[in-house]
Amino acid sequence: GGGADEPPIYVSTGIFLQSLSFSSAWDISISGYVWQTYFDGEHDGVSRGFVLPEAVDSPNSGVMEETYRRPIRRQTPDGVRTGEVIGWYVEATLRQRFDYTHYPLDHKEVWVRLWHEDFDRNVILVPDLDSYLSTGVADTFGVEEQIVLGGWDIEESYYRYRLSNYDTNFGIPDYVGQTAFPELYFNVVIRRDFLNAFVLNLVPLLVVAALLFAVLMTVTRRSERKENLGSDMTNVLAAISALFFVVLLAHTQVRDTFESQRVVYMEHFYLLMYVTLIGVAIVTYFFNVGEGRSADVLRWRDGLAFKLGYWPFTTGVALVLTWLAFADVL
Repeated sequence: GGGADEPPIYVSTGIFLQSLSFSSAWDISISGYVWQTYFDGEHDGVSRGFVLPEAVDSPNSGVMEETYRRPIRRQTPDGVRTGEVIGWYVEATLRQRFDYTHYPLDHKEVWVRLWHEDFDRNVILVPDLDSYLSTGVADTFGVEEQIVLGGWDIEESYYRYRLSNYDTNFGIPDYVGQTAFPELYFNVVIRRDFLNAFVLNLVPLLVVAALLFAVLMTVTRRSERKENLGSDMTNVLAAISALFFVVLLAHTQVRDTFESQRVVYMEHFYLLMYVTLIGVAIVTYFFNVGEGRSADVLRWRDGLAFKLGYWPFTTGVALVLTWLAFADVL
Protein backbone atom coordinates (compact mmCIF):
# COMPACT_ATOMS: atom_id res chain seq x y z
CA GLY A 1 0.00 0.00 0.00
CA GLY A 2 0.95 3.62 0.26
CA GLY A 3 1.59 6.30 -2.29
CA ALA A 4 1.92 10.04 -2.64
CA ASP A 5 -1.02 10.63 -0.25
CA GLU A 6 0.27 8.29 2.46
CA PRO A 7 1.26 10.09 5.69
CA PRO A 8 5.00 9.88 6.48
CA ILE A 9 6.20 6.88 8.46
CA TYR A 10 9.42 7.43 10.41
CA VAL A 11 11.86 4.55 11.03
CA SER A 12 14.74 5.09 13.45
CA THR A 13 17.99 3.89 11.83
CA GLY A 14 21.58 3.72 13.04
CA ILE A 15 24.92 2.62 11.60
CA PHE A 16 28.30 1.60 13.01
CA LEU A 17 31.27 1.14 10.66
CA GLN A 18 33.99 -1.33 11.63
CA SER A 19 36.09 -1.01 8.46
CA LEU A 20 36.40 1.48 5.64
CA SER A 21 38.90 1.35 2.78
CA PHE A 22 39.41 2.50 -0.80
CA SER A 23 39.30 -0.54 -3.09
CA SER A 24 39.83 1.82 -6.05
CA ALA A 25 39.80 5.56 -6.67
CA TRP A 26 35.99 5.45 -6.88
CA ASP A 27 34.99 2.43 -4.77
CA ILE A 28 34.69 2.36 -0.97
CA SER A 29 34.54 -0.99 0.83
CA ILE A 30 32.75 -0.88 4.18
CA SER A 31 31.67 -3.35 6.85
CA GLY A 32 29.68 -2.84 10.01
CA TYR A 33 26.20 -2.91 11.49
CA VAL A 34 22.93 -1.22 10.60
CA TRP A 35 19.95 -1.35 12.95
CA GLN A 36 16.35 -0.17 12.80
CA THR A 37 13.61 0.19 15.41
CA TYR A 38 9.98 -0.74 14.66
CA PHE A 39 7.07 -0.09 17.05
CA ASP A 40 3.83 -1.98 17.30
CA GLY A 41 0.96 -0.05 15.79
CA GLU A 42 3.14 2.62 14.18
CA HIS A 43 5.00 0.29 11.81
CA ASP A 44 2.40 -2.41 11.20
CA GLY A 45 2.50 -3.45 7.56
CA VAL A 46 5.94 -1.90 7.02
CA SER A 47 8.73 -4.20 5.76
CA ARG A 48 11.76 -4.77 7.93
CA GLY A 49 14.91 -3.87 6.03
CA PHE A 50 16.90 -1.29 4.12
CA VAL A 51 18.68 -0.81 0.80
CA LEU A 52 22.16 0.50 -0.06
CA PRO A 53 21.41 2.02 -3.50
CA GLU A 54 25.07 2.77 -4.29
CA ALA A 55 26.36 -0.77 -3.68
CA VAL A 56 28.06 -2.31 -6.72
CA ASP A 57 28.46 -5.93 -7.73
CA SER A 58 31.89 -7.10 -6.60
CA PRO A 59 33.38 -9.93 -4.52
CA ASN A 60 33.31 -7.65 -1.45
CA SER A 61 29.70 -6.52 -1.72
CA GLY A 62 26.30 -8.04 -1.21
CA VAL A 63 26.71 -9.41 2.34
CA MET A 64 23.69 -8.40 4.43
CA GLU A 65 22.80 -10.76 7.26
CA GLU A 66 20.34 -10.25 10.08
CA THR A 67 22.34 -10.81 13.26
CA TYR A 68 19.91 -9.92 16.04
CA ARG A 69 16.26 -9.11 16.69
CA ARG A 70 15.31 -7.95 20.19
CA PRO A 71 11.98 -6.83 21.72
CA ILE A 72 12.04 -3.34 23.23
CA ARG A 73 9.90 -1.30 25.60
CA ARG A 74 10.31 2.46 25.58
CA GLN A 75 8.73 4.99 27.90
CA THR A 76 7.39 8.04 26.07
CA PRO A 77 5.17 10.98 27.08
CA ASP A 78 2.28 9.07 25.45
CA GLY A 79 2.94 5.91 27.47
CA VAL A 80 4.91 2.71 27.04
CA ARG A 81 5.64 1.67 23.46
CA THR A 82 6.63 -1.85 22.51
CA GLY A 83 8.31 -3.11 19.41
CA GLU A 84 11.57 -4.60 18.17
CA VAL A 85 15.04 -3.55 17.13
CA ILE A 86 16.63 -5.44 14.25
CA GLY A 87 20.34 -5.41 13.42
CA TRP A 88 22.13 -6.48 10.25
CA TYR A 89 25.80 -7.11 9.55
CA VAL A 90 26.74 -5.51 6.25
CA GLU A 91 29.67 -5.76 3.88
CA ALA A 92 29.39 -3.62 0.76
CA THR A 93 31.38 -1.82 -1.89
CA LEU A 94 29.94 1.61 -2.61
CA ARG A 95 30.74 3.50 -5.81
CA GLN A 96 31.07 7.23 -5.31
CA ARG A 97 32.58 10.11 -7.24
CA PHE A 98 35.42 11.95 -5.53
CA ASP A 99 37.41 15.03 -6.45
CA TYR A 100 41.16 14.33 -6.43
CA THR A 101 42.14 17.71 -7.88
CA HIS A 102 44.17 18.65 -4.78
CA TYR A 103 45.86 15.25 -4.32
CA PRO A 104 47.78 14.64 -2.06
CA LEU A 105 46.62 17.63 0.05
CA ASP A 106 43.01 16.50 -0.12
CA HIS A 107 40.21 15.27 2.07
CA LYS A 108 37.20 13.14 1.22
CA GLU A 109 33.60 12.97 2.39
CA VAL A 110 32.65 9.30 2.32
CA TRP A 111 28.98 8.51 2.75
CA VAL A 112 26.62 5.58 3.22
CA ARG A 113 23.32 6.27 1.52
CA LEU A 114 20.30 4.47 2.97
CA TRP A 115 16.82 3.72 1.62
CA HIS A 116 14.09 1.82 3.36
CA GLU A 117 13.18 -1.52 1.82
CA ASP A 118 9.73 -0.11 0.98
CA PHE A 119 11.27 2.76 -0.95
CA ASP A 120 8.06 3.20 -2.95
CA ARG A 121 6.21 4.21 0.22
CA ASN A 122 6.40 7.38 2.28
CA VAL A 123 8.89 5.84 4.75
CA ILE A 124 11.50 8.30 6.02
CA LEU A 125 14.61 7.05 7.79
CA VAL A 126 15.65 9.14 10.79
CA PRO A 127 19.04 8.83 12.56
CA ASP A 128 18.96 6.94 15.84
CA LEU A 129 21.05 9.54 17.69
CA ASP A 130 20.05 8.18 21.10
CA SER A 131 22.11 5.04 20.39
CA TYR A 132 25.41 6.99 20.49
CA LEU A 133 27.19 8.34 23.54
CA SER A 134 27.74 11.76 22.00
CA THR A 135 26.81 13.32 18.65
CA GLY A 136 28.17 16.85 19.06
CA VAL A 137 29.64 18.93 16.27
CA ALA A 138 33.22 17.99 17.18
CA ASP A 139 32.45 14.33 17.94
CA THR A 140 33.18 11.32 15.77
CA PHE A 141 30.57 8.63 16.22
CA GLY A 142 29.34 5.57 14.37
CA VAL A 143 32.91 4.52 13.53
CA GLU A 144 35.14 1.95 15.26
CA GLU A 145 37.77 3.76 17.36
CA GLN A 146 40.53 1.36 16.27
CA ILE A 147 39.56 1.44 12.60
CA VAL A 148 42.51 1.16 10.18
CA LEU A 149 42.14 3.54 7.25
CA GLY A 150 45.50 3.07 5.52
CA GLY A 151 46.86 6.57 4.93
CA TRP A 152 43.76 8.49 6.06
CA ASP A 153 42.69 10.20 9.30
CA ILE A 154 39.08 10.73 10.40
CA GLU A 155 38.06 14.36 10.96
CA GLU A 156 34.37 13.98 11.77
CA SER A 157 31.19 11.99 11.15
CA TYR A 158 27.57 13.09 10.94
CA TYR A 159 24.15 12.35 9.49
CA ARG A 160 22.53 14.49 6.85
CA TYR A 161 19.61 14.53 4.46
CA ARG A 162 19.68 15.12 0.73
CA LEU A 163 16.54 15.73 -1.29
CA SER A 164 16.30 13.20 -4.13
CA ASN A 165 14.93 14.03 -7.55
CA TYR A 166 14.56 11.31 -10.17
CA ASP A 167 13.43 11.48 -13.77
CA THR A 168 11.62 8.15 -13.40
CA ASN A 169 9.01 6.64 -11.09
CA PHE A 170 10.58 3.17 -11.38
CA GLY A 171 7.34 2.00 -12.96
CA ILE A 172 5.43 2.63 -9.70
CA PRO A 173 2.31 4.80 -10.04
CA ASP A 174 2.25 7.70 -7.53
CA TYR A 175 5.87 7.01 -6.55
CA VAL A 176 6.39 9.20 -3.49
CA GLY A 177 10.20 9.48 -3.72
CA GLN A 178 10.46 11.01 -7.19
CA THR A 179 10.64 14.69 -6.21
CA ALA A 180 12.27 16.30 -3.15
CA PHE A 181 12.20 13.15 -1.00
CA PRO A 182 14.61 13.21 2.00
CA GLU A 183 17.23 10.45 1.83
CA LEU A 184 19.39 9.63 4.85
CA TYR A 185 23.19 9.76 4.52
CA PHE A 186 25.83 8.82 7.08
CA ASN A 187 28.95 10.85 6.28
CA VAL A 188 32.55 10.34 7.37
CA VAL A 189 35.05 13.11 6.57
CA ILE A 190 38.59 11.80 6.18
CA ARG A 191 41.88 13.60 5.49
CA ARG A 192 44.80 12.05 3.64
CA ASP A 193 48.01 11.43 5.56
CA PHE A 194 50.30 13.82 3.70
CA LEU A 195 53.56 12.24 4.90
CA ASN A 196 52.78 8.91 3.25
CA ALA A 197 51.88 10.57 -0.07
CA PHE A 198 54.93 12.86 0.21
CA VAL A 199 57.34 9.93 0.53
CA LEU A 200 55.62 8.04 -2.26
CA ASN A 201 55.43 10.87 -4.80
CA LEU A 202 57.51 13.92 -3.96
CA VAL A 203 60.69 12.30 -2.66
CA PRO A 204 61.44 10.55 -6.02
CA LEU A 205 60.86 13.85 -7.83
CA LEU A 206 63.21 15.67 -5.45
CA VAL A 207 65.86 13.00 -6.05
CA VAL A 208 65.44 13.39 -9.83
CA ALA A 209 65.68 17.18 -9.50
CA ALA A 210 68.89 16.84 -7.46
CA LEU A 211 70.42 14.38 -9.96
CA LEU A 212 69.48 16.67 -12.83
CA PHE A 213 71.21 19.54 -11.07
CA ALA A 214 74.31 17.35 -10.64
CA VAL A 215 74.24 16.65 -14.39
CA LEU A 216 73.94 20.38 -15.04
CA MET A 217 76.95 21.09 -12.83
CA THR A 218 79.11 18.82 -15.01
CA VAL A 219 78.49 21.00 -18.07
CA THR A 220 81.71 22.86 -18.83
CA ARG A 221 83.89 24.09 -21.70
CA ARG A 222 87.18 23.64 -19.84
CA SER A 223 89.09 20.74 -21.30
CA GLU A 224 90.67 19.56 -18.06
CA ARG A 225 87.32 19.55 -16.26
CA LYS A 226 85.67 17.73 -19.15
CA GLU A 227 88.21 14.94 -18.86
CA ASN A 228 87.86 14.68 -15.08
CA LEU A 229 84.05 14.75 -15.15
CA GLY A 230 83.58 12.79 -18.36
CA SER A 231 81.21 15.51 -19.48
CA ASP A 232 80.18 15.76 -23.10
CA MET A 233 76.89 16.23 -24.94
CA THR A 234 76.34 12.50 -25.37
CA ASN A 235 76.74 11.70 -21.68
CA VAL A 236 74.50 14.57 -20.63
CA LEU A 237 71.71 13.49 -23.02
CA ALA A 238 72.05 9.88 -21.83
CA ALA A 239 71.64 10.98 -18.21
CA ILE A 240 68.65 13.19 -19.07
CA SER A 241 67.01 10.32 -20.97
CA ALA A 242 67.41 7.98 -17.99
CA LEU A 243 65.90 10.55 -15.63
CA PHE A 244 63.05 11.16 -18.07
CA PHE A 245 62.00 7.50 -17.96
CA VAL A 246 62.11 7.52 -14.15
CA VAL A 247 59.72 10.50 -14.08
CA LEU A 248 57.55 8.98 -16.82
CA LEU A 249 57.06 5.69 -14.94
CA ALA A 250 56.15 7.50 -11.72
CA HIS A 251 53.76 9.82 -13.58
CA THR A 252 52.11 6.87 -15.30
CA GLN A 253 51.39 5.27 -11.94
CA VAL A 254 49.68 8.46 -10.70
CA ARG A 255 47.71 8.79 -13.94
CA ASP A 256 46.54 5.17 -13.76
CA THR A 257 45.28 5.76 -10.22
CA PHE A 258 43.17 8.75 -11.27
CA GLU A 259 42.56 7.83 -14.90
CA SER A 260 39.16 9.50 -15.21
CA GLN A 261 40.13 12.59 -13.21
CA ARG A 262 41.44 15.82 -14.69
CA VAL A 263 45.04 16.81 -13.95
CA VAL A 264 45.59 16.60 -10.18
CA TYR A 265 47.83 18.89 -8.14
CA MET A 266 50.65 16.34 -7.88
CA GLU A 267 50.86 15.95 -11.67
CA HIS A 268 51.93 19.57 -12.06
CA PHE A 269 55.29 18.65 -10.53
CA TYR A 270 55.77 15.88 -13.08
CA LEU A 271 54.96 18.34 -15.87
CA LEU A 272 57.45 20.76 -14.31
CA MET A 273 60.14 18.07 -14.38
CA TYR A 274 59.45 17.37 -18.07
CA VAL A 275 59.95 21.06 -18.83
CA THR A 276 63.10 21.19 -16.69
CA LEU A 277 64.59 18.11 -18.38
CA ILE A 278 63.95 19.58 -21.81
CA GLY A 279 65.30 22.95 -20.67
CA VAL A 280 68.56 21.44 -19.40
CA ALA A 281 69.00 19.55 -22.69
CA ILE A 282 68.45 22.73 -24.74
CA VAL A 283 70.74 24.83 -22.54
CA THR A 284 73.47 22.18 -22.73
CA TYR A 285 73.21 22.02 -26.50
CA PHE A 286 73.51 25.80 -27.06
CA PHE A 287 76.21 26.00 -24.38
CA ASN A 288 78.36 23.58 -26.37
CA VAL A 289 77.61 24.38 -30.01
CA GLY A 290 75.74 27.69 -29.99
CA GLU A 291 77.01 30.89 -31.60
CA GLY A 292 76.28 34.54 -31.14
CA ARG A 293 75.37 36.76 -28.22
CA SER A 294 72.95 34.30 -26.56
CA ALA A 295 75.64 31.58 -26.52
CA ASP A 296 78.11 34.03 -24.98
CA VAL A 297 75.60 34.78 -22.18
CA LEU A 298 75.23 31.05 -21.50
CA ARG A 299 79.00 30.57 -21.43
CA TRP A 300 79.63 33.46 -19.04
CA ARG A 301 81.88 32.13 -16.27
CA ASP A 302 81.38 28.58 -17.54
CA GLY A 303 77.59 28.65 -17.35
CA LEU A 304 77.31 30.21 -13.90
CA ALA A 305 74.04 32.03 -14.72
CA PHE A 306 71.91 28.97 -15.58
CA LYS A 307 73.54 26.85 -12.86
CA LEU A 308 72.63 29.46 -10.23
CA GLY A 309 69.16 29.86 -11.72
CA TYR A 310 68.25 26.16 -11.62
CA TRP A 311 66.84 25.94 -8.09
CA PRO A 312 65.16 29.39 -8.06
CA PHE A 313 63.41 28.44 -11.30
CA THR A 314 62.17 25.00 -10.19
CA THR A 315 61.11 26.02 -6.69
CA GLY A 316 59.61 29.29 -7.92
CA VAL A 317 57.46 27.57 -10.54
CA ALA A 318 56.44 24.95 -7.97
CA LEU A 319 55.27 27.70 -5.61
CA VAL A 320 53.29 29.40 -8.40
CA LEU A 321 51.65 26.09 -9.36
CA THR A 322 50.73 25.48 -5.71
CA TRP A 323 49.23 28.95 -5.39
CA LEU A 324 47.19 28.52 -8.57
CA ALA A 325 45.95 25.08 -7.46
CA PHE A 326 44.78 26.25 -4.04
CA ALA A 327 43.82 29.85 -4.79
CA ASP A 328 40.15 28.82 -4.79
CA VAL A 329 40.28 27.42 -1.24
CA LEU A 330 42.39 30.15 0.40
